[in-house]
Amino acid sequence: MTSKKLLNSAQHVVDEMIEGAVISLKGVRKLEGWNVLVRDDIDVAKLTQVSIISGGGSGHEPSHGGWVGAGMLSAAVAGGVFASPSSQAVLSAILATSGPKGCLLIIKNYTGDRINFGLAAEQAKAAGIPVEMVVVGDDCALPNRTGGLAGRRGVAGTVFVHKVAGAAAEAGKSLEEVKLAAEHASSSIGTMGVALSVCTLPGQVRDSRLGDDQCEIGLGIHGEPGAVTTTMKSADELTSIALDYIFKQEQGWNYFSAAAGSNVALLVNNLGGSTAMELSVVARQAVAHLSNVYQLNVVRLLSGTFMSSLDMAGFSLTVFKLDEGLLNALDQNTSAPAWPNTIANPSLPHPNYPVPELISQTAKALTGPSLSQEHSLLFAKAVAAACVAIREKHKELNEWDSKVGDGDCGDTLLVGAEAITGQLSSIDFSNPAAAFSALGNAVKTMGGTSGAVYQILFAAAAGYFASEASSQQVTNQHWANAAERAVAAVSRYGGATSGDRTILDALIPAVSALKSGQSINGVSDAANQGATNTTGMKARAGRSSYVPEEILRTVPDPGAAAAAAWIAAVANALV
Repeated sequence: MTSKKLLNSAQHVVDEMIEGAVISLKGVRKLEGWNVLVRDDIDVAKLTQVSIISGGGSGHEPSHGGWVGAGMLSAAVAGGVFASPSSQAVLSAILATSGPKGCLLIIKNYTGDRINFGLAAEQAKAAGIPVEMVVVGDDCALPNRTGGLAGRRGVAGTVFVHKVAGAAAEAGKSLEEVKLAAEHASSSIGTMGVALSVCTLPGQVRDSRLGDDQCEIGLGIHGEPGAVTTTMKSADELTSIALDYIFKQEQGWNYFSAAAGSNVALLVNNLGGSTAMELSVVARQAVAHLSNVYQLNVVRLLSGTFMSSLDMAGFSLTVFKLDEGLLNALDQNTSAPAWPNTIANPSLPHPNYPVPELISQTAKALTGPSLSQEHSLLFAKAVAAACVAIREKHKELNEWDSKVGDGDCGDTLLVGAEAITGQLSSIDFSNPAAAFSALGNAVKTMGGTSGAVYQILFAAAAGYFASEASSQQVTNQHWANAAERAVAAVSRYGGATSGDRTILDALIPAVSALKSGQSINGVSDAANQGATNTTGMKARAGRSSYVPEEILRTVPDPGAAAAAAWIAAVANALV
């Protein structure tokens, strides 16, 4: 089956991409007749600067058009998807952007790029234009690639070479000086990628080489096989494996090394189909691994999409060994639209911001009616039973929520249940006001709507008990009043009520039963019936309100079902 992509035609996708780039990337123009992007100030820049040109096959965006601008590339030449541009396209870029100081071509180590850019360089030289070329091979995936015919593949580390060469050109240095700066940068980088899926070219069938439980270490940016296929591992494990390949010193590797105490920059690159969330998790471990295992100072961190491989899920890591000159070049300003405006320095302290006193205060100051020792133990037993019920039911809740929400209702409630379980021994259950306040503090890490709902329930119950005289013993009426106030607070702030297909469809009947003096089993039955009634109920609040009614007929509201489950567990614990 052909993969789904947002395009009009596989044949014209690069042409249309360039047209879109011209109107969406600031400071670039299209070279007439060619898929080449050039600086819009090139007429002035080429009079005093070496022209820096890169390019290659399309499908690696934002490389290479995103790096066109003052301080990086003068032009980027786009070939077809994963296909080298023609020598004539490269020559046109050289002719358009080169001035008295000449031109430096920076390419990745692939045969098609070497031949076509090389041919264009020779043609330009014959026309009297000074041209030099730097070939980048920073991939550390495959052994015995130093000095061989094929050599190491050029991958995401090439972006660092663009930046260093661009800074040298912007400073007015000669062609020879700019070339030496680019070569110095190229010799100071190592890159390793990890793919969770293989990329799919426009109009082609999705490659199924990797199974759902597999990933590939060292996969090429065109989908070429990597060093090893292995079972899926955690983000921390994959990150550490990738970095260890870069520093590998076994026979046949020895591509990159850095002495302990060296300063390095780290590039965490999205290969196309991964999320910012995943990249942040990878960046966290990468900095820790470089610092703890290799004793390196990560003084610059760039995380985002720099050199993609269409829709490939995965990441690559580039380690850039810095000296004072390279760090200075990295920090120079550029107008290239894809270069991040700010670059993090992970080596600086990053202390957490302190929590204000009002939020961090303990619940011990709250007082109100108290419980006997016997009833305190029952209260604790009921809370513990409720947590067990959530733990047992969370997968089923996720399954229901995947149909009517975002699929994490059970996981979210489990976070709260586990947090409460971990604090049970420290909660004073003889003081309901303090106990409910402590329960609210315990679930504050839940997040989402469910987290807020349960915090409101606990806060309102704590507030009710704190408003009652502390000289009293807790009565059944206290419990009923606290439950009524808690449920009313959720309704008031959330805007929902009975019949809206929410947690309130279980809680409101339960409170009514409690207020009318029914037994705890009667309260549980009322909650269960309310939750059951949500199956087929039209949703008027929450994410379910956006779900088609035919789907709502198949499952109950997960929040209501969860409430019914823990109320039943409480009932069982109390009888």
